[in-house]
Amino acid sequence: MFKKKFRLPPDKLKPEKSFTSSLFVLKIAQNEKKGPRFGIVVSKNISKKAVSRNKIKRMFRRSIEENLNENDNRDFLFIVKKEPRNFEELDNEIKINL
Repeated sequence: MFKKKFRLPPDKLKPEKSFTSSLFVLKIAQNEKKGPRFGIVVSKNISKKAVSRNKIKRMFRRSIEENLNENDNRDFLFIVKKEPRNFEELDNEIKINL
């Protein structure tokens, strides 16, 4: 789980930019807080099992934490389109889009 200062609250996000990859849609908006905030959405269409959805979220969190730039004052919302085959595939996509 992200530290509280890095969590995106569940209120309305008004994205300024949107990027699409084969694994996810990334929506980005400016925030007034110090530092970036992140949210990850994995729907039941991806996997019916909560265990699988949580595993995908953990993979995203790990990759985001490794590629984190704390000086960036933006909100990032990742909407998962399909389950990644492995961590390396996901990590490469996140590096390209962050």
